[in-house]
Amino acid sequence: MPLVDLNELFLWEETRKVDKTGCIRLDGNTYEVDSDLVRRTVTLRYDPFDLSELQVWDGEQQYADAVPVELNNKRSRKAAAAALDGVPETPADETLSFLALAERKRQAAWTTEELRFTGKGGDVR
Repeated sequence: MPLVDLNELFLWEETRKVDKTGCIRLDGNTYEVDSDLVRRTVTLRYDPFDLSELQVWDGEQQYADAVPVELNNKRSRKAAAAALDGVPETPADETLSFLALAERKRQAAWTTEELRFTGKGGDVR
């Protein structure tokens, strides 16, 4: 399975109502969407570690991605707090995907585990 398709499986979804100016808000950010969606409720699909890109869906139809108008938060606060527990801090201007986060967690666990070896007699050193 291609990496892009795999990443799609982990996108979060939220619904928002498009205001009369054609904008929606998510996690302190403002985005502009297709003008055909004014005053409609849409589904947003996004990577919570990269809020610069939001897919916009109305039912089964995908529209053009939302365009950031005011991007105050590059990451979702909820996701960052929960998922980064025990993972080294990432600079705020660096984006992370779920797959990159999983790899960082794996590496962090590997470096903190004690390596153990078993000798011929079964003793652990």
